[in-house]
Amino acid sequence: MSDENKIELAKMLGRLREDLLKVQEQGKNSSLKFRIDEIELDLQVATTESAGAGGGVQFWVYKADAKVNVSEVLTQKLKLKLKPVDPKDNAPIELSGTSGLPGR
Repeated sequence: MSDENKIELAKMLGRLREDLLKVQEQGKNSSLKFRIDEIELDLQVATTESAGAGGGVQFWVYKADAKVNVSEVLTQKLKLKLKPVDPKDNAPIELSGTSGLPGR
């Protein structure tokens, strides 16, 4: 599996977090709000283990267009259900659209 066809699971989830925070900030003054009750991700993942000091298990997510030779790596499906909450009060996160309701 080449490096350009994979991304670390932690990096992918971090990017998802960043994007959700960005949308929340962009729409904070909008009259149209969206509540995220749950985020469900279905991922195709591979696990690798490195030996030596500092080694360990890493989870890799395939990019959508990745073509991977099955003999190179064994893949698994991973389903994550995330419930994002506001760190201030643990309430569900509300996202806003970037503009108000039509006609307003």
